[in-house]
Parts: sequence; structure tokens; C-alpha cells
Amino acid sequence: MDLFNQILIFLHVAGGAVALVIAPLAMGARKGGDWHRRWGTIYYRTMLWVLASAIVLSFTRHFVVFLVGVTILTVYSAFTGVRCLYQKNAPAGNPRGRWPDWLATAATGLFALFLIGYGLLAPKIDVSIAILCIVFGNLILRLVGQDVWRFFRPSSDPKWWWYFHLDRMIGSYIGALTALLVNQVAPRVPASFQFLVWIGPALVFAPVIFLWKGYYRRKFSARPSLAVAAAV
Repeated sequence: MDLFNQILIFLHVAGGAVALVIAPLAMGARKGGDWHRRWGTIYYRTMLWVLASAIVLSFTRHFVVFLVGVTILTVYSAFTGVRCLYQKNAPAGNPRGRWPDWLATAATGLFALFLIGYGLLAPKIDVSIAILCIVFGNLILRLVGQDVWRFFRPSSDPKWWWYFHLDRMIGSYIGALTALLVNQVAPRVPASFQFLVWIGPALVFAPVIFLWKGYYRRKFSARPSLAVAAAV
């Protein structure tokens, strides 16, 4: 079992490293272009492997429930970020999702409730672990709540999927980067700085998401004006 775990850990870490390198390539490639799709596909499939290997390791090596929570938060963000591309050109109820979307949302929501319950009720749990379980459980529930709302109340914005894809894929990258830093950097810095390791990726990339979405909103809103000017 030790050899199996060592091999799986190596492959798990390798998958995470590949994802962290590939994601910026997808971000930097022309949106909608061939390389954007290729890099994005590799990132998404790699993250599925990271989730599968993390779940196996949580049972064969050492069960750290909040780390599984980080992985599920990361992969669910990537899953929904990809699934929205299949919904963008559907008929009127385009953002409502189909059975894979509902199944993933329901399963993720149940895990989020388990994570919160674990943090609140598990006996002899360390206080810091309990807080992390509750925090990540609520973060996952927030995403699930957004998706359930979207299923019942689809957006009227024809570009909803663009902003949604950008938001979820960069959010997934934040989770993947956080997992790496927590595992590899946090143990090597003083305890007083470990909190910054946890929130650092979010502090850096949250403004990037906000500014990038604003850029595309201005870009898309300018197109009708340009079309009218060209017609005149």
C-alpha cells in the first residue's frame, strides 16, 4: 500500500502541476480559438484526474476532509465552467442545464453540507480544521446556490455564458493554486503567515476576474454602436 500511495501521490502532484502550467496558456490564448480550446480541455481533464486521485488518497493514506473539499470546489468550478459552453446556444431556457448538471450540483451540495456538518460536529477535531471545513463548505454552497438559481431563473443576457465561463475557470485555477500553496508552502512559513497563503491566490485573482469581466462587458456593449455607425 505504501508503494501504491507513493506512486499515486506523485501522479496526483504531477497532474496538479500540469494544470497550473496549462491554465495560464488557456487564459492567454485567443478566446474561442483552437489553442484556447485545446489548453482548456487538457486543464479540465487533468483536474478530473486530480479529483479522482485525491479521493482515493483520502482513504488509502490519510483522510483530510477539508483538502478534499478544496479539490471538489476546484473541480466543480471547472466542470460548470465547461458545461456552460454546451448550454449557450440551446433554446430559450439555455442556462437551465441537463441531468449531468443537476446531478453534479446535487452531489456537490450534499458534500458541502457534509463538510459544514463535519466542521461543526466532528469530535476531537482541531479548531483550525473545523473553521476551514465550515468556510470551504459555505464557499461550495455559494456556487451550488448560484447554479440552482440559474437553472430556475435563466439570465436574459445572451453573453451570460461568457462571463460565467471566465468566472468559474479562473475560480477553479484559484482553488488549484491554493491547494498547491497550502500543501507545499504553508508548512514552510511561520504560523502567523499561513493565513496569507490560504487567501493569497484569491486576493490576487479576484480583482483580475472583476476587471476582465468589466473589459468584456464594455467590449460587447460597444459592438452595437459600431454596427449602427457602420450602417449610417
